[in-house]
Amino acid sequence: MGADLKHFGGSGDAENAGKIIVDGNIGPEAAMGMVAGSLYVGDRIEEPVGNIIEVVSDNENYRKFRSITDIACNGPGNDNLISNEYNADEGTITLKDGILRGTIGARCYRPVNIIVETIRITGQVSL
Repeated sequence: MGADLKHFGGSGDAENAGKIIVDGNIGPEAAMGMVAGSLYVGDRIEEPVGNIIEVVSDNENYRKFRSITDIACNGPGNDNLISNEYNADEGTITLKDGILRGTIGARCYRPVNIIVETIRITGQVSL
């Protein structure tokens, strides 16, 4: 979504995209190559997810997701990130949500900084 695919005769560049609204669940690897647009989901997305992060939704019945690539390259615009951070001064997006992803920064078309924070578990673990 949001890519003019070279494989199909396109330029390979990012392009404007609209929104997809899904009533219900989405399986793993949703939006793996997503570069632009918005994905609205009525229920849950199975992990690993694709190249998306959650932002505050403008539709109370759906969760809203945007492309990591789009936010890293162009900023969040009017959207507010949930559990992640964007630093415009540094041009850095920091993924802090602990969500397992199969893709990060798909089809990035300019130099960006994407930091993935890992979660450390300390203490005794019982099996």
